[in-house]
Amino acid sequence: MAWRRQAPGPATLALLVSAAACGNTLVDHNAPPTLLGVTECEAGFQTCGGGCFAPSTLICDPESCEVCAVPNDAVGECTAAAACSFTCVNGTHRCEQVPGLPLCVAESATSCGNACEVCAGPTAGPGQGVCLPGPSPGTGHCGVDCEIGHELCGTSCVAESAESCGESCEDCRPSTPAQATAECTSAHTCAFVCNPGLLRCGDGCCAVSALALGAEHACAVTTAGGLLCWGANGLGQLGDGTTSDRDTPTEIYPSGSEVTGVATGFAHTCAVVGGAVHCWGSNATLQLGPNATGSESPAPVAVGLSSVVTIAAGGYLNSGGAPTAEGHTCAVTTNGEVRCWGAGNAGQLGFGDTTSSATPRPVAGVTASTVTSGGVLAAGARHTCVVTAAGGLACWGDRTSGQVGDGAVSPTPAVSPATVLTTASFVAAGVAHGCAIDTSQGDPVVLCWGSNAEGEIGAGATTPVPAPTAPEIGGGIASLRPTRLAAGRAHSCMLRLGDIGGLKCMGANDVGQRGTPASIDPGGVSAAPIPVADLAVDVAAGGDSTCARLTSGAVYCWGDNRRGQLGDGSTTSRPDPLPVSGR
Repeated sequence: MAWRRQAPGPATLALLVSAAACGNTLVDHNAPPTLLGVTECEAGFQTCGGGCFAPSTLICDPESCEVCAVPNDAVGECTAAAACSFTCVNGTHRCEQVPGLPLCVAESATSCGNACEVCAGPTAGPGQGVCLPGPSPGTGHCGVDCEIGHELCGTSCVAESAESCGESCEDCRPSTPAQATAECTSAHTCAFVCNPGLLRCGDGCCAVSALALGAEHACAVTTAGGLLCWGANGLGQLGDGTTSDRDTPTEIYPSGSEVTGVATGFAHTCAVVGGAVHCWGSNATLQLGPNATGSESPAPVAVGLSSVVTIAAGGYLNSGGAPTAEGHTCAVTTNGEVRCWGAGNAGQLGFGDTTSSATPRPVAGVTASTVTSGGVLAAGARHTCVVTAAGGLACWGDRTSGQVGDGAVSPTPAVSPATVLTTASFVAAGVAHGCAIDTSQGDPVVLCWGSNAEGEIGAGATTPVPAPTAPEIGGGIASLRPTRLAAGRAHSCMLRLGDIGGLKCMGANDVGQRGTPASIDPGGVSAAPIPVADLAVDVAAGGDSTCARLTSGAVYCWGDNRRGQLGDGSTTSRPDPLPVSGR
């Protein structure tokens, strides 16, 4: 406070005391007109009670001339009763920390809310007291901030887990379904992950009954009658209504949908749902059937074919001119017919010509065996094979690499079925090769034919082999006595049931698709060890990836994963078999 005045005489002092307000010159009007006293303030100063005060000084009561005390970060003001007051600014709030000395302070753990409370830390565990802000300064309330990995339960900070999850300290275990493990997510909510290799289906976990791998995508039928797919989806081949890739399985048909079979081509997929065929993905060559419109469909379309036992889908990327995802589909019906549709430019439909067809038409001269699972029907890039009712093997289509197996390497396609083996129990088709299990000698043996550019049929030389031949790798693999086969782009796998080391693959291994560290090793053979005490009961191969189904219904995959086709939640390729994600 700054003030100045000249010393007045006694009469002037009395006048100053009784005056209601001061001016520059004070005169006693009851006395003779003589000057009694004068108070002069510097220019800009205010006067009150005979004093001179700085312009910024707040005086609310002109009777008392009390100077209002205004703390830092505040704006002084007068009440309607001429009393001193102030409003806090700059994000501070009023706090009576010292009686009689109000302050404006920033809200903090030592000055929280209207009561300027000191916020206490947790009663136990690592953490600290914090002031949780309200809508305006001074409206906060005290809380506790636990260290990362801990959550506040009551007044204690405890390590967050499935047994104590989120602010409610929820125990996630009671709500966890069978064949799953409870977990607490990073969002502090309860969740669960299915046991290794089992798939998430709705609110539970499902085992797998059938597998199919396309060029860069995969699908699995569950034991509950549902269907899940994962991997590349640029042409809608996953069937989830989008064209976004998925690196974990996404549910296409829920449990109870009566899905009994699935087939994957290069970029299209077909499933048997309640005995009827539904297809989706690329339709560039009519492979989705007569009811599909446009060049692709990301959602399932009914083909109009019912009473189907099993299906197969083939195709490849025709890069001549504008790249086209070629594809064809074939199905075995309960009355023993084989019907095909889609691309027919290499005779792969078996109609006796090279025409394509959106309508499923019967393959002439073939009686298929009636089965309830896959394996008797196989489709490659441009060829198709089926195990007939009599146990023979018939193939048709492209044979430029000898893939029909009829002994010819020819630019002229086999437009009608040709007998390859008279006794067979299983067949698999890769892009340009095939393998079958021959039972003519008693014990089952593997015979392969077609392209061997990367050792996919184990014939030693890289030239095509147009007739069924036993693989020649380190004494041959015929002694494996396999019961299941799979063929990818340029690798083949064989499985002997009941043998923990009975899963072996041969051919290309540039991304670890044989189940061993990646190498350029044409003609090599590798065991694919499943890292669990479980046995494989089925094997499937796609472009450059492989999956096995175990007795528990779990699925393990390895090889190429650049489009998420291994389903483990990543896009990292690897040679070691690991479980498909159950999240």
